[in-house]
Amino acid sequence: QFGWMLFVANTLVCGAYLLSSVTGYVAFGDQTVSPILNNLPNLAIVNAATIVIIVHCVFALPVMLVSASLELELALGVMPGILGKKKELAWRVFMRTVTMGVLLGISIAIPYFGQVIDLVSAISTTVVFFMVPVFCYVKLLGWNRIPKYELLLCGVLAAIGGVACVWGLIDAIKSLQTAVQLGHG
Repeated sequence: QFGWMLFVANTLVCGAYLLSSVTGYVAFGDQTVSPILNNLPNLAIVNAATIVIIVHCVFALPVMLVSASLELELALGVMPGILGKKKELAWRVFMRTVTMGVLLGISIAIPYFGQVIDLVSAISTTVVFFMVPVFCYVKLLGWNRIPKYELLLCGVLAAIGGVACVWGLIDAIKSLQTAVQLGHG
């Protein structure tokens, strides 16, 4: 059932992104700006959507940081067997609050943060979603044990990832360059 649910979730998310991107491009053409809500007039519904997105980011970031936080806490000995339950909880809350504060400080301190994130995302997202799974699959099974049609599909996926990475990288560099030239930080 997990595989089916994963398929449904990915399809819904992909559909939502396609719906907003296609309708945004149809409505605004090459004048479409990112994020898509910046194309719309300053209405209450647009402000509500922006607030929902902000709330989502605030609650999603700690979930993304769980693995790193757990590793740091383990390395520093933040465990109930060592500190006791109350001290362990206090240390976890403190450490995760400091982590969020440091990340917030970094995002405020780095000029052109949005463009830098676009640059990092252009590389990391395409590599993580298109290329790493293909390379791991081939490495785990070996070239000789994978049917030719699957190798072809793996090659196509890796090529799509490579092209998307290059396009995203070019776009992100142009965006960063434009922001620096215009002084929009």
